Amino acid sequence: MKEDVDVYLMNIEGLLSSEWRLGEQKRGYPLNEVALSFLRGKRVMLAVDESSKFKNPQSARFKTLKKYLKYMPRRVVMTGTPKPNLLEDLFAQCYITDMGDDLGEFITHFRTEYMALDFDGKYIPQTTAVERIAEKIAPTTLQLEDAEAIPCQYVDVWAPFPEELKISYKKLEKDFIAEIAGKTVMAPNAGVLFGKLRQLVQGAFVDAEEDSEYRVAHDVKLDALENLLEELNGEPAFCLYQYHSDYKRINERLGYTVPRVGGGISPKQGAAWCQAFGAGGMPLLLGQPQSVAHGVDGLQNNCNNVIWFANDPSWENTFQANRRVARQGTKADQVFIYRIMLDCPFERALLAIVDGKEDSEENFLSTLRKYLVA
Repeated sequence: MKEDVDVYLMNIEGLLSSEWRLGEQKRGYPLNEVALSFLRGKRVMLAVDESSKFKNPQSARFKTLKKYLKYMPRRVVMTGTPKPNLLEDLFAQCYITDMGDDLGEFITHFRTEYMALDFDGKYIPQTTAVERIAEKIAPTTLQLEDAEAIPCQYVDVWAPFPEELKISYKKLEKDFIAEIAGKTVMAPNAGVLFGKLRQLVQGAFVDAEEDSEYRVAHDVKLDALENLLEELNGEPAFCLYQYHSDYKRINERLGYTVPRVGGGISPKQGAAWCQAFGAGGMPLLLGQPQSVAHGVDGLQNNCNNVIWFANDPSWENTFQANRRVARQGTKADQVFIYRIMLDCPFERALLAIVDGKEDSEENFLSTLRKYLVA
């Protein structure tokens, strides 16, 4: 910030650094004098990449950036997933560009204008909301089409549900409690139940007190992964996992420590693994969707196979993780995306959630495109 240059780069976490973070809430979040002095001394254009990282108006990163917007006369945001989950995700991103001119100054105003309360107290979009929002933001939106889009072929690999687990699975799903792998598995509420069922389809229950400890329920997904890697016969593959138990069990099955990008791996080490994988130095790289969904590049240089060992309910994570390989720079004619799934109602529901969010995103983009053309 002390150098006189044309372009300054900062990651999202930089907004919470000592140079930018705001003061205490009880004092009204006062601006940081270092950042304020920097902005007043320059005519700054703000460009926010992966703007969906700012979709939550209550997050510290958004609140910090919001305070400084008036000192940046030109502002642009960029994203491939403008509405990854909810229609509300658009509010904060658009606010960065116009400080509320299009969609309102406050999220409460946005909800009043475009949302309605469901019977269970949740906000849902009004029937005309997508159309009206698209028309509102179209004049200040540029939608780029990927002229070199890489075709993707989805291959769903259904692992057979172990017969010995079917009764326990149904009991856990219905009663929130069941005996599995020699111990009682209990979910006090629906949120915990969702997590327990996710662990069950992966094949291991993580100990609540120690993430490194787990109890194996089945290995059918590992069998499917091993068979798939044999079929690929050494072709490079980028494999997505969810839990640390997934990672440990994959290592045990394959007989060696597989390089990975995820929790517990430093950014420097993760970047080194990605560089080595992109250069063809290893046949398999593991990644957690939350860690690789944004900012990872180079994997496409030597790979056109994506394997989902653990499917993610977030459409944003799913789309962005696939785009680490299905992007410009790949030498392949198409990318194969393998989704390993346990043949059970929960896994099918998880798949429907992701596909539904994809349809919702495409519906919004197509509606927006209509007004852009007009």
